[in-house]
Amino acid sequence: MFTISSRYDSSESPTSERLHHCIGYFNAYGYAAHNTTADIFIHLGEYIYEYVGNGTGVGRVTTVREMATIADYRRRLNQYRTDESLVCAHQHAPWVTDDREVADNSWKAGTANSNDTAAGCSFSPSGACFTDGKLAAVRAYHEWMPIRVVAADDLFRIW
Repeated sequence: MFTISSRYDSSESPTSERLHHCIGYFNAYGYAAHNTTADIFIHLGEYIYEYVGNGTGVGRVTTVREMATIADYRRRLNQYRTDESLVCAHQHAPWVTDDREVADNSWKAGTANSNDTAAGCSFSPSGACFTDGKLAAVRAYHEWMPIRVVAADDLFRIW
């Protein structure tokens, strides 16, 4: 089996805007909302980032530690929704996301930044138990994203 290759010009357009959407300025989302007739947006990848300091470059107040509590996740989602381009995209069409945002490279029992253990609670650099942080993140996600809860007793189920 082989893949056919193609050409792509990635040179910068003189009118292009620089953006780093993980910390703010969701220009691409606003552009898509204003320049498409799409019925849905499919979002693949991270919707929020839990890191300390995200947003300071664009004048947003940030947490002093990595997000771990429901208040942390609510605050970050609220911050993101102050961006006009992101709000415009959410008003334009429903979003289909590939996962719920919890932490960087998270898996069932930990994250890329936690000291994962086979049994018991793994702890993140903030000192929070990953299991507690994961539940907080998913609860806040359901509060901010118009997504159907599939099973009331299992907030982690998305299918």
